[in-house]
Amino acid sequence: MHARAEYDNFRIECNDCIEIFDRQFGERLRAPIGDQLVCTQQATAANDGFVDANFARAVGAHQLNAADGVVGEFHSVTIPHLGLPALPMPTAPWLTIVATEIGAFASHELRADSLARLAGRGALSHTWPRIRADTPLRPWQHAFIDALELASGSLASAPITAGVDGYWLQAQPVHFAAGLDRLTFVELRGESQLDDRERAALFDTLASSFSSGDFVLHSKGGEWFICAAHALQVTTSPPEAAATNDLSTVMPHGEDAPALRRLMTELQMLLHDHPVNEVRARRGLPAVNAIWPWGGGLAAEMKVSSDLPLALSIDSFALGLYRLSGSQIQSSPKDAQDLMQTIGAIPRALLVMPFDDLQVLDSQWLAPLSRALAQGRLSRLDLVVDGWHVDVRRADLRRFWRRALPPAQWQGQE
Repeated sequence: MHARAEYDNFRIECNDCIEIFDRQFGERLRAPIGDQLVCTQQATAANDGFVDANFARAVGAHQLNAADGVVGEFHSVTIPHLGLPALPMPTAPWLTIVATEIGAFASHELRADSLARLAGRGALSHTWPRIRADTPLRPWQHAFIDALELASGSLASAPITAGVDGYWLQAQPVHFAAGLDRLTFVELRGESQLDDRERAALFDTLASSFSSGDFVLHSKGGEWFICAAHALQVTTSPPEAAATNDLSTVMPHGEDAPALRRLMTELQMLLHDHPVNEVRARRGLPAVNAIWPWGGGLAAEMKVSSDLPLALSIDSFALGLYRLSGSQIQSSPKDAQDLMQTIGAIPRALLVMPFDDLQVLDSQWLAPLSRALAQGRLSRLDLVVDGWHVDVRRADLRRFWRRALPPAQWQGQE
């Protein structure tokens, strides 16, 4: 009896949804074809009404069958009646957003309704296994390369980002937290990240004190690099791997690793009791007590296909990747409307940029882009954020029986 009552209630809700369609289309759908005055705006309004029907609750198999039956009945009555010939339809753009940074992502206190709705109705997966350590790329860089349909095997972050001949490593200021029996890697993000004045003061100290002629410290575009006198036979790990694995397992290793580790030790000594760290300590911020080398590679070995889709970004890695391909990359848009105008009817586009605030990403970007997807101005929208991939096609938005899935609940949902 309880299941039957749920079935009846669900069918009533579906019938209510159909009545909304009828009010949008009126009797024009049932009139002779010459008398129909259905416009694009009315069709869009009907589609939005269906997509926004959010029956976010547990639904049984019998209820899903009921929903499919009602929707099928609606289509069988309306669409064939139009009697229009089959015409080739232009394909709407497919947009990929790659978030290079995101703040307080999985907090239970933050609302991200549009992202939760997209994750619930689309496909959710990890972009990169967190246990993978021996890679010269960050997770978002892997995802960006995959979206471009490039092979990542020969690509490395540092030489692409630096954009200069030679062997390059990224040099990231970090904090090593001492525990009872081990050190823990801590990225300096959010409130703990270095400001420009701190970064400049530390760089001046480190760059002028390198005791080895085999390595030179460089600063470019707000990032630090180590240029080696020759190509190194060494394997390093990106910050995400260092932060999620035992530090002893992700330290540089390989034939030339001893020299690189000695350099790390020298830099730690220079950072100890540095005036910048004394000020940070008074502010309750973690000290910058280590430099993490990663992403090493030889610039001459970086090869990229020349056929790349439209991308919008000011990120140094994205710029470097497109520079290698001989392709142009456009600047980041100021908002979602500017983004959609730039894309136009281009079939494939990618946006690569940081989002410091999850709620800004959700309300100012994902909300309007979700509407564009529902209205058919996008055919597919996927998002790479904090190691996760949310992939939604337009048809997925009609799966109104699927619950919204906020980021705090993503673990274990694959």
